[in-house]
Order: sequence, then C-alpha cells, then structure tokens
Amino acid sequence: MSVVINGIEYVPRLNLKPNQELGSFGEAIKACRKAQKLSLEAAAASIGCTKSHLWNLEKGNSLPGLVMAYRMAETYGVPLLTLALCASEVPETAKEAA
Repeated sequence: MSVVINGIEYVPRLNLKPNQELGSFGEAIKACRKAQKLSLEAAAASIGCTKSHLWNLEKGNSLPGLVMAYRMAETYGVPLLTLALCASEVPETAKEAA
C-alpha cells in the first residue's frame, strides 16, 4: 500500500535485515509476506500464482520472473528494487543454463 501526497508516491518500508543476514531471496520474500500478515494462500492469490509456486519461491527452489516480482512487490508493499537486491544468489539450474 502506498500514499500519494502532492503527486509523490510514498511507499512504506519494511525493516528487513541486510541480505547477508537473510541468507536468500526466498527468506526475504517470506519475511515480507509475514510482515504483511498474509497467509501463503492469500499472498499467492494476490500475486496471481499458485500456493505451491509461491512456496517453492520461498524455499529458494527458483526465482520469479519480472512480472511476478513486480506483483510480489505490490502485494508486500515494498519497492521492486528491495526484492531485487535480495536476489543476489542464482539457483544452480540457472547457472547451468547460462
């Protein structure tokens, strides 16, 4: 959720730990979901994915595409850049494909 004042959009910030303390992108998005007090099912419905897909993302089995990451940022009320900065690791399957 954001607030617009005089044409400037203000987005509330979550007090997430630095990426090194979180350990992974999956842990970061799980922390965002928990901070918004959303169940896995409610978050998945809002994002537009299945509960199992979101669970796999939180477990670090994959990374979302840009559109899904944008929807996650909107749902969790954080800037997309915040999520992107937490995605420093690349899953092994993506490394092999490159």
